[in-house]
Amino acid sequence: MKQKPKLQMINVETTMTRWIQTLTCVSVLSIASSAFGWGGSRALTLKETPNPASNFPLNANQQWFVEESYLIMKPYEDDNDYATRLKTEGSLTSSLSMTMTLKKPDFDWSSGLRIGIGRYLANHDKWDLSLYTTYFYANEDASSYPKRSNNTLLTPLWSPTFDGGATKGRLNWRLNFFNWDLSLGREYRMLSTIVAHPFIGLRTALIYKDYKAHYTDSFLPLDDQFKAADRFWGVGPRAGVNLQFNFKNGWSFMGNLSGAIFYGHYNVSEKISTNVVTANTPTLNQYRLSDERYCIRANLDTGLGLGWETWLNRRSVRLAPSALIEASCWFDTNKFFLAKTSSLSVISPTPLVPNFSNTRRRGNLILMGFSFNLQADF
Repeated sequence: MKQKPKLQMINVETTMTRWIQTLTCVSVLSIASSAFGWGGSRALTLKETPNPASNFPLNANQQWFVEESYLIMKPYEDDNDYATRLKTEGSLTSSLSMTMTLKKPDFDWSSGLRIGIGRYLANHDKWDLSLYTTYFYANEDASSYPKRSNNTLLTPLWSPTFDGGATKGRLNWRLNFFNWDLSLGREYRMLSTIVAHPFIGLRTALIYKDYKAHYTDSFLPLDDQFKAADRFWGVGPRAGVNLQFNFKNGWSFMGNLSGAIFYGHYNVSEKISTNVVTANTPTLNQYRLSDERYCIRANLDTGLGLGWETWLNRRSVRLAPSALIEASCWFDTNKFFLAKTSSLSVISPTPLVPNFSNTRRRGNLILMGFSFNLQADF
């Protein structure tokens, strides 16, 4: 009876010895695995060390992308009035009241198109190289028909010799807008819900504007016409960023901001045909004016809207339609100049010619409206 406790003691000691040996072996293996990067320590290292390509939000095998955009925009250019509408009430002998209103083009909605193609550079950390081209056309008209019976007249602003009142004024303003963008950028996933696409590149622009004004009078021999053309081209660096905030089921808020500086050249040519009444005889005179020079101009683009995306063909093709409110501002593009006569000077022996005093127009060109876009990545 006294031997049983002794046998139990021996079993307990043997069991403890085996557990100590097992734990020792596990500790040695753990230290070895930590030292050589094996076992569970490797899994922890993988979680802590990000994959270099994990911040690219698209398929790792993505190669090309194309984008088409339909633009519906309203153009606007500052300092583009063509006449002053003057209304008088009362008389000089009593109380005289005058109301003056500047008449400008009736800027309306017009359409344009933007097309782009790009390539993801697989051997250069998925940077992308793209080329976009944009075309926008606008044709704006305006007219005014004051009545002398209502003490209302129109003062032409583009007639160099006539300062009186007309009873009819018409204007046509046309815009042909082109630009090309060559850009280098990269899609970068900043957070699980935020994707940024910074880019740099080169922008080229062609802006062609035509301006026509016509003034007539029902009682006076007035038939003045003004025709002008402004041609600008420029090229310069451009930089910006596109942002995307993904919130649910493929939907996202989208925004973009970019700016460019151009070194370019503008060429303005103007032709004025006007009637000058001398000794009760109307005479048709024509004046041609021109100006050109090299200059530096700036451009700013911005947009904000909503997008959606879906993947097709085993997640190898991505379709991403979007709709944005966009604005593009081109600074100091109105280079037309007004030539008004201050007096008449005599060039011996004849004829009488106007002594012109030129006034430069100033203004920015703004395109603002909507873009409907469809991008495909494959």
